[in-house]
Amino acid sequence: MRVRVLVSIISILGAMVICWLLFDSVIVDFMKAPLDMVAGSYATNPFAFRNPLLDILRDRLNPDLISLGRLKVLSVFESITVRFKVSLLSGAILASPIVIWQAWKFVAAGLYQHERRYVTTYSAASLLLFLIGCAFSFFILFPIVAAMLLGNTQFDITLRLEYYVSQATFFTIGVGSMFEMPLVLLFLAKIGVVDVDTLRAKRRHVILAILVIAAMITPPDPLTQIIVAVPMLGLYEISILILKLRARAETS
Repeated sequence: MRVRVLVSIISILGAMVICWLLFDSVIVDFMKAPLDMVAGSYATNPFAFRNPLLDILRDRLNPDLISLGRLKVLSVFESITVRFKVSLLSGAILASPIVIWQAWKFVAAGLYQHERRYVTTYSAASLLLFLIGCAFSFFILFPIVAAMLLGNTQFDITLRLEYYVSQATFFTIGVGSMFEMPLVLLFLAKIGVVDVDTLRAKRRHVILAILVIAAMITPPDPLTQIIVAVPMLGLYEISILILKLRARAETS
């Protein structure tokens, strides 16, 4: 156990050092990708890509959106603090396969063969759904939300580096976590807690709950909350479809 914990810590620290060294050349562009997409600075950022909806919003909203890519530092230690936090988080993400593998080797020793199969399947699916959700949130939803909130203001737009990183991280992880919904509902159906009929009957309650969650992870703007809630509702309907197909497969 001690060896596995030590290997995990060393892998995270090693990945953190790599991210620290690549901060200026790679990670900064990655962090700024949503802002550069809103500003239309596709040529200067390899992680930014064109979104037709952002092009429409940019033409109709605050012209200061073109300067969004210039983040401001307002304190002496802010730059180095953000660099440390982002490097640590990025390092943990890069080292997560090693950490997960070490944890799995420890847990798998006490599981039966069929239990190992379930854990492996659900863990892989959970990680994949979370990464897809984070990518969708960071590159699709967050730029649209930023354009709509900042594009309608009549004030000068100045974004602080520390606040931007915190808000983008919270928003991305929040939406990414919601992409676990199909897997959670599938697991609950597997152990007999819910079924297709229950999910259909509780649809109104789920819609209300999704709107509340969307309000918790987004700014207090109804349109932004709706933009975030729509994909979550889509995931719920996909979950019902998956459970329906699974039920048919079991009965046939």
